[in-house]
Amino acid sequence: MAEGAERLNRKWPELIITGLFGGIDVGLGILAMVLVKQATDSDILAGMAFGVGLLALKLAHSELFTEEFLLPLNAVIAGQGTWWQVVRLWAVSLVTNLAGGLAFAWLIVVSLPGYHDTIIGTAHKYLDQDSLPVMIGLSLLAGATITLSTRMQQGTSNDVVTALVCLVSGLLVIALPRVIRTWRILGALRRDELTLEQLEEQAEG
Repeated sequence: MAEGAERLNRKWPELIITGLFGGIDVGLGILAMVLVKQATDSDILAGMAFGVGLLALKLAHSELFTEEFLLPLNAVIAGQGTWWQVVRLWAVSLVTNLAGGLAFAWLIVVSLPGYHDTIIGTAHKYLDQDSLPVMIGLSLLAGATITLSTRMQQGTSNDVVTALVCLVSGLLVIALPRVIRTWRILGALRRDELTLEQLEEQAEG
């Protein structure tokens, strides 16, 4: 309750700065994911590496649009904030998260030219879904996972447990779309809807 009220009552400069660093922290997780993916070609290990960004987000107390969104609502219901403050928090967090994440993503692309194929291939795996409902469903699952992980972190003061929760959350959020896509491709191969030659052409393209 107190944390939600504190977030609602942040001054504009603090709100903007924590929002920008929220996007940068997630960008740090993406950087770790890309580095591990290229080194190991493992979606599982890459997903766990993404947890580094979630851990940085937690330890730095940055503001993320999708994280702990229930806390400000609880503060409003308890009379410790207003709905206008909730709208302000969410709107500023969304814009600054995108700005910070975009800036960090640009830095990754410029600094790691040898990783462009991995970056592009990773992005395509998220975009290449069966349908809009599938993409929405995966987004909701990812959001639910993040929400659950933050609730678990609030229930412990042990830094080791917090780190483990972040790593597991990164694994679930990042690896889940990859696993679903792999199952879909294997199913298409079994039903002769896709050939290995076509799969290789898609990978090269």
